[in-house]
Amino acid sequence: MAIPRAPLILGLAGLIPFLWGAATLLSAETPHALLVAGAAAGIAAVFKAPAAGAIFAMEVPFRGRLAGERVLPAIFGSAAGYLTMATVDGVKP
Repeated sequence: MAIPRAPLILGLAGLIPFLWGAATLLSAETPHALLVAGAAAGIAAVFKAPAAGAIFAMEVPFRGRLAGERVLPAIFGSAAGYLTMATVDGVKP
């Protein structure tokens, strides 16, 4: 049985920023913003789909609620992940 890639990527890419944000205690929303940015970067990089990465990261961890405060972290995280992967691996599908 194969493990689906999306939940695994979402968990791994979002865990480290989330823990770092929780450890620094900047604000209550910082860990959630970092989770969204990391998840968006992971999805955008693996699937080479930055728009899908941003939408997926805003929606999936929070069970279908799209919130306005998660839009910018998702967009910037998704763009950073995609540009990093495109630099390393190229833009071919």
